[in-house]
Amino acid sequence: MNAETKEIIKEGLRHLLKEDREFKFEVFEILSATFVTKEEISKVLDEIKSLRKDFNAMFEEHSIAIKALTKRVEEHSMTIEEHTKRIEKFDVTLSAIGSRWGILAESAFRQALRGMFEDRFGVRVSEWITEDKAGYVFGHPSIVQMDVVVKNGEHWLIEIKSSASGGDVSTLHRMGVLYEKEKGVKPAKLILVSPFVEDKAKAIASSLDIDVYTSLI
Repeated sequence: MNAETKEIIKEGLRHLLKEDREFKFEVFEILSATFVTKEEISKVLDEIKSLRKDFNAMFEEHSIAIKALTKRVEEHSMTIEEHTKRIEKFDVTLSAIGSRWGILAESAFRQALRGMFEDRFGVRVSEWITEDKAGYVFGHPSIVQMDVVVKNGEHWLIEIKSSASGGDVSTLHRMGVLYEKEKGVKPAKLILVSPFVEDKAKAIASSLDIDVYTSLI
């Protein structure tokens, strides 16, 4: 369709719309069914605005809930941190008490052992103290100390511990070797006395011919 034909059609439509009222209403009816009216557009916009308000209100409620939850989490975190500090403090205190109890227990064992040997067997329990400059026993220069019972020429080396591990048994064995080097006398017995002895320590003691005396079998 060329421009001239289009112009003729347009001019004809204008004329009909002006002059033919029935034709005008028919065209209006067709257009009304095809296009959205201003009232319908306004209604849609109002619904959109209402949805937006509802969404904003919901978002604000969720924001308040999230803030409250965040605050509760922070409070719980602070409580957990406080409990953690208390537990750590308690653990340090308990370790200190355990260490102190271990020292006292060893001292009590030692006194009881000396009393038993001296009163019942008529032997003297002495304390052997030497400076291990080469670090043979502990792997570094240190003072080595233990109890020694001598009877009829036999030397018994006795180590008293509040608890004993495999490492403690090996240490006692090296003490016996050092004693023989310094004194020129091989210990007839190496004795470990402890209320708590690990199973691994018992196995090592058996392989090294060390006598173990413990309350827990």
